[in-house]
Amino acid sequence: IIICVGILGTSMLTARDFDERTAKLLALSPAPRAWLVAGKLAGGVFMTSTIVVPLLALGAALGWIAPPPGHWPALVALVGALVVMAVGAGLLLGIWVRNARLVAMVGLNLAAYLFFLGGGFTTVPFLPDWIQAASRAVPTSYAIDGLRQTLFYPELVGVGRDLAVLAGCALVAVAGASVALGRAWRRA
Repeated sequence: IIICVGILGTSMLTARDFDERTAKLLALSPAPRAWLVAGKLAGGVFMTSTIVVPLLALGAALGWIAPPPGHWPALVALVGALVVMAVGAGLLLGIWVRNARLVAMVGLNLAAYLFFLGGGFTTVPFLPDWIQAASRAVPTSYAIDGLRQTLFYPELVGVGRDLAVLAGCALVAVAGASVALGRAWRRA
């Protein structure tokens, strides 16, 4: 859900700016570019959080999500890093494609790729070596591994590494999106 909402929602909103030519208005705005980019990122994080937080709260209230004692901070940190990474990737996708219909198709494929190759339906170590190697290059594999560890196992083995990689990927996605958005607005 985080991957789909973060990537698709943010990329659709970003592509819509180019479709409706509001990107040109943003480029001419007297507001500092850093504020505009921060607003785009904050909007994507807020939009994704308005769906993810109630689902997590409902799952916890119904007992569907019941991590071992003391694992909630790690779970929240992983989910937060994944939200930021998905929003940054969504911004990059929306800037790159710039067409709402095309963004929907490409975004769905990207979300499916990230989920499946990340180990969403199977445990990656049971797959062939070449898929395991490809999975290590996908940030969602660290998110899914960390989420499994925080939800199902008594100790948080490897969660620090998973969180560090995911936070690093989130930082790279946000930085890349910030630079790309600034350049795209200049050309708009």
